[in-house]
Amino acid sequence: MPGEFFFGQGQQGLRTLLGSCVALVFWHPAVRVGGLCHFLLPSRVPSLGNGPRDAQSADEALAMMEEVARRHQVSLHHCDTWLFGGARTGSPGRDGGALDIGLRNQQAAKAWMRSVGLQARAEEVGGRLPLQVRLDLARGQVNWQRTPAPAEAAPTVVVRA
Repeated sequence: MPGEFFFGQGQQGLRTLLGSCVALVFWHPAVRVGGLCHFLLPSRVPSLGNGPRDAQSADEALAMMEEVARRHQVSLHHCDTWLFGGARTGSPGRDGGALDIGLRNQQAAKAWMRSVGLQARAEEVGGRLPLQVRLDLARGQVNWQRTPAPAEAAPTVVVRA
């Protein structure tokens, strides 16, 4: 579901596969509602102009996710949050910088989290291999998995209690 998001309740699970894209997962344990937001780019591509919003860029996807959460009487600020993705899936440039969409996606997600006062319960970002993420909406359980990466491309893993 690249460029898409879901926030709600139910017995189903949500699953996505990430490369350079980033996903934020939210779960509100008291209300038992949650969601997943998967975006492809840190910000809207200028050539798209002022067309209708979509969930392909971090700024628009996260704003849309907040609106849907509010319809469920939930603020994302009160949700447990997980951050995933942002791998370096292509050939890095000379400096590995400006064209590293994965890194720029990570930075956009982290900047948004800082701006709203959220800290991830866990995050797995970077690396070079795809990452599969699952959210069980019935229990609020979040799982992620990827093929072990070579040591030189090991992802950054942070877990907070």
